[in-house]
Amino acid sequence: SAADLRLLFDLLAGPAGASAAVWRLELPIDAPETLHGLRLGAWLDDPALECDAEMVSVLQAATAAAEAAGALIDRSVRPSINVDRMWKLGARLIGAAVSVHGDDRGLTHQRWLLMDRERVALRQAWAEVFDHVDVLLCPVTLTPAFPHQQELAWDTRSIAVNGRHRRYLELEGWPALVGAAYLPSTSTPVGRTAAGLPVGVQVVAPMYHDRRAIAVADALTRAIGGDGAP
Repeated sequence: SAADLRLLFDLLAGPAGASAAVWRLELPIDAPETLHGLRLGAWLDDPALECDAEMVSVLQAATAAAEAAGALIDRSVRPSINVDRMWKLGARLIGAAVSVHGDDRGLTHQRWLLMDRERVALRQAWAEVFDHVDVLLCPVTLTPAFPHQQELAWDTRSIAVNGRHRRYLELEGWPALVGAAYLPSTSTPVGRTAAGLPVGVQVVAPMYHDRRAIAVADALTRAIGGDGAP
């Protein structure tokens, strides 16, 4: 729940150990209680990261519910980027951050610097989005839950989205666009497919506005009437 996230966030954010003696973290106190008057961007699909059509319909319905609750919806705002290039950049950067090799198979520092230079452009594009909206709604991934595949190596697996085969790696696309730009994002349930599968949405906020992302996600879930366990 949002209350759980707030509790964990307040416990985890900030310095620990010896560092606590020399610096403090003062994030914005930014937690709107309702959607009324908030500027919400809605980027619910993209040709480069095409999403399941039924899932997109659920996201659109949730956006309409937010609008009915008084939110001001901008359905055209999005980062001015090459989406295909930037989600792949984000996936590589995240992969490099979580991979540790004892030999020279890892990413060279020179290569990381070149990718980080591209990240600057991604971050700037996102910053311009937040000149126009308070948060942006976007998919968590391409599709609702699907049967796990364990038979093949993960980078050779595929899934079907709208009747077309897509690489497993593409499931990382939407969160990679957000995480690689250092942006806070809270995922929250907003509905179900006809088969009863839960559908979530990412609530993306400007850098350091983690509390805003959590609060808006909470308000959005309440606006659609909440959601129970599958």
